[in-house]
Amino acid sequence: GSLHMRYSARQKNIHWRTDPATQAATALLLALWEQDSPWKLRHCLQAGEGVLCNNVLHCRTGFVDHDQAQQRRLLYRGRYTDRAG
Repeated sequence: GSLHMRYSARQKNIHWRTDPATQAATALLLALWEQDSPWKLRHCLQAGEGVLCNNVLHCRTGFVDHDQAQQRRLLYRGRYTDRAG
């Protein structure tokens, strides 16, 4: 089988249930998100690099694109119905 979940650490526009089990689960996930871990990867992509992933948990930080058009980032997003692995 496969584990499927969706979690967001965003504080705006996210409305979690207020029951104790959901509150405990979101608190645990946030604590895991904030701690250092050998399973957590942080990397700043360089020109020519890319990422393929199976909707892993991720964070988003502010982004300012390059002033020069040829240096700006290019983003392709694909959605697939069959799992890669």
